[in-house]
Amino acid sequence: MFLIYRSFDEFRALPTTIKLTLDEISHLKARRFNITKSEIWLCDGCGKAAPAKLNESSNKSQLCIVPNYEMTQYKQEPSKIVFSALPKGSRIDTLVEKSTELGMTRLIPVGFERSIRVQYSINRLKRIAIQAANQSQRWHLPVFEPILEFEDLVSRVTESIDEINFYLLDKLGQPARTLIEKTKPNSAWPTAVIIGPEGGLTDVELVTLKEAGALSISLSDSILRIETAVIAGITFLNVVN
Repeated sequence: MFLIYRSFDEFRALPTTIKLTLDEISHLKARRFNITKSEIWLCDGCGKAAPAKLNESSNKSQLCIVPNYEMTQYKQEPSKIVFSALPKGSRIDTLVEKSTELGMTRLIPVGFERSIRVQYSINRLKRIAIQAANQSQRWHLPVFEPILEFEDLVSRVTESIDEINFYLLDKLGQPARTLIEKTKPNSAWPTAVIIGPEGGLTDVELVTLKEAGALSISLSDSILRIETAVIAGITFLNVVN
């Protein structure tokens, strides 16, 4: 199965053909798909999808929607939100790729006191997420928000603590194993993980987030790279949810 992500507003504007992007064509070639025989779906990244097929009279760079198609609405998985410092260089690509495959629903970068200033291109990360979602066959794409200041993160936690379980990754926190043993999975309850910079959170940041309601947990005795911590954090959310 191969997924093509487009907004349905875009499709309605030109309902007969949709051109494949260069990234999509490259992805097809890399996966050695026989696109004329493969199952193809047009989806909006928000759960709506419809079967599609190639216009075989074209140069195989355009799609046609199947006549009289029925649109399917796929249920959104439980929210898995990541509040995180950003890693340097191309490591953010790994963060987004693997987190998308694991079911991250939203990424919100945070500017902590010890954060390193890095480039953050939402459009570029969306392209990476689309490739990862296609690979893992996910109907929903993650949402990418602008960088959040620490004070705004605290406000988000305080305002949403009755609606979202917030887990703060802290080497000295409660071992995740003991929490998993005590927790009954609740597939309907949104969860979020907070990951600081590799220099660590300051004492003030740790205390402030705990007082706001975030539960401090430890996933490893080691000091993890940001992208490793995010992947481990999403995996933890999948287990408790």
